[in-house]
Amino acid sequence: MSRRPLVSPLHAAVLAAFTLPAAAQEPVELALPDGSTTSAERLDRVEVETRGPGRYRAEAGGLKMPEPLRDAPRAVTVVPEAVIETQGAYNLADALRNVAGLTLASGEGGFRGDNISLRGFSARTDQYLDGVRDNGQYTRDTFAVQQVEVLKGAAAMQFGRGASGGVVNTVSKRPLDVDRTQFDLSLGEHDLKRVVVDHSEAISEDVGVRVAALYHDADSFRDEVFLERRGIAPSLAVRFGDHTRLDASLLYQREEGVADYGIPWNSVTGRPADVPLSNHYGLGRDSFADFDVLSGRATLSHDFASGIELRNTLSFTDVERTHRRSRPGAVTTATPDASTTVTRDHQLTEGLQDNVYNQTDLSWIAETGGVRHNLSAGLEWGSETYTTHALAGLAAPPPAPLFDPQSVAVDIPLPTSFSGGTLSTDRHTDADTLGVYIQDQIEFNDRWSLIGGLRHDRFEATVDDRAHDTRQRREDNMTAYSLGTVYQPDDTYAWYANVSNAFNPSAETFNLSETSAELDPEETRNVEAGLKITPFGDRLLIDVAVFSLDKFNARDVDPDGSGAQTLDGRQRSRGVEVGVSGAVTEHWHVFAGAAFMDPEIVRSNLVNNGVSIEGNTPQNAPKRSASLWTVYEFARHWEIGGGAFHVGERYADTGNTRTVPGYTRWDAYLGYRANDWRIALNAYNLTDRDYYDYAHPAFVTPGEPRTWRLSFSYAF
Repeated sequence: MSRRPLVSPLHAAVLAAFTLPAAAQEPVELALPDGSTTSAERLDRVEVETRGPGRYRAEAGGLKMPEPLRDAPRAVTVVPEAVIETQGAYNLADALRNVAGLTLASGEGGFRGDNISLRGFSARTDQYLDGVRDNGQYTRDTFAVQQVEVLKGAAAMQFGRGASGGVVNTVSKRPLDVDRTQFDLSLGEHDLKRVVVDHSEAISEDVGVRVAALYHDADSFRDEVFLERRGIAPSLAVRFGDHTRLDASLLYQREEGVADYGIPWNSVTGRPADVPLSNHYGLGRDSFADFDVLSGRATLSHDFASGIELRNTLSFTDVERTHRRSRPGAVTTATPDASTTVTRDHQLTEGLQDNVYNQTDLSWIAETGGVRHNLSAGLEWGSETYTTHALAGLAAPPPAPLFDPQSVAVDIPLPTSFSGGTLSTDRHTDADTLGVYIQDQIEFNDRWSLIGGLRHDRFEATVDDRAHDTRQRREDNMTAYSLGTVYQPDDTYAWYANVSNAFNPSAETFNLSETSAELDPEETRNVEAGLKITPFGDRLLIDVAVFSLDKFNARDVDPDGSGAQTLDGRQRSRGVEVGVSGAVTEHWHVFAGAAFMDPEIVRSNLVNNGVSIEGNTPQNAPKRSASLWTVYEFARHWEIGGGAFHVGERYADTGNTRTVPGYTRWDAYLGYRANDWRIALNAYNLTDRDYYDYAHPAFVTPGEPRTWRLSFSYAF
């Protein structure tokens, strides 16, 4: 197996654009293979454009799927660095708006951070960083992100527990094989100031380092809300000879800001309250939200002469979160006036999470009777601990005037620590994972291939509820499968079909009750078929997927009225997804997707206000969503583009009593690149549309009004 380069093709293309012409050199002597020498003239370095058809079309490297994506019998979306850059997507959630079938969600159960749904199923715990589980609750910045990969459909064979609707894998930036430093400065409305410094240095032919650093400070269109974020992400790449390589990286991110719980619902109309979208119903800047994140990964890989590769990854993650929650109660009149008030709750919470994971993967290629096998096998061990605290006895804030919530003085104790206080929540969870898998991609000929795999996981969790002096324990053994086939009649078309499953154990979110501790995992089955088209070679990929995702033993309640949990429910999501990524022409780039789903709660004993939820739509599962981002390059240095993000009507609760209106947001982009610098202007929500980004049964969070952002980059 050939030695893998320290620099990817995308990195090389970007790097080449910043290369300045150099003066011609004197003739040099070159050694020939037979030992003789010859004279050659070293030519001037040539300026190469950064822009090219490959910038909007990327392959996935961390999803344990065949490469290229055309050979994978699954729907996969990769959001490349070029899309993140031209959109000015500073958070992972912004980048994920480009993924068909993915919906942004609010923090369920008090969790804050990146929360998403895939194909109508929650994927809050199904997030990965460089292929390793990264389920800590925090907002992920993109300052050190190379690309974002999304594998759709049940994916427990590749990633273990969870993964009902798919997984999201974020790929970190890695060292280049030359020296390069880039400064990025962004300014915008609401006093936005953002600086990113990205330095890569080739210490030697075999050693490279890279450090990305971030400072972000901004207010908000929301009253009282602000955010200050700092981060640093060093990485190291070392080659030991031709066959052994070490990749190591760290990420530290610190965030301070205001916990924003949006605006209240109107429980009479079932819609968001008709109030100014800037209204903040919390306790001003005393509603703080602080996050500390530290994570690290080290991967040692070795290529054996026989074509076998052995790779081991050791990772750790530490996430600390402290925040004060103050959510608004619902409005209870259809026509509120100046005298209308809303209640507010008050809670001080913290969450402490530590993950340690080790993954060992072995891959090799074998030929049997003219059939080629791409085999892989692996062993994964993980330990996760999660502790959550909430302070008891906190006084409730006074009701807030609906139309002027910050006009009422808050004269109650506002503790900022847990020392000396009584805890209403004091829960500690220890969870251990042991998984083993094997997968084989069988290539029968140039047209037909089959890929199948099995994985077995043992997941054991112990939950100590110290506030109530109880302990619950659960051990689950789960076997996952994936079987798919690909038919490629020519170099343009690839037809595929796949069936897979996933498991969601009761302790997936680090909590167990007396009844849930007795339940087996929920199981989700995914049946999918699709077509992938590459009409211009690798320059453009068009993919279409038809799927049926069925959770046939969803958690439910016993109909006898005891409140005991059962596995009698059933939830289903069927749909069609379409994606386009790459270059239509040499200068016209497109990244687009659309999803049309029919999600349904097929069977349930649960009721909402005495009405069965059976037949309802699951929460945060719009029946249609779409995105479009396109950029056209002209006059050599200029770029112009824009796009739209559409989310259909969705519900914030399973009772379907709280409706989030659908919306379409239009954005625009103008950029100028010249050798080693770039300047860009982004405009968001051009029509100044009122819309809602995140929905929760207790509140709804508005999206940004019309805003602008100016960015400047310089590299040398």
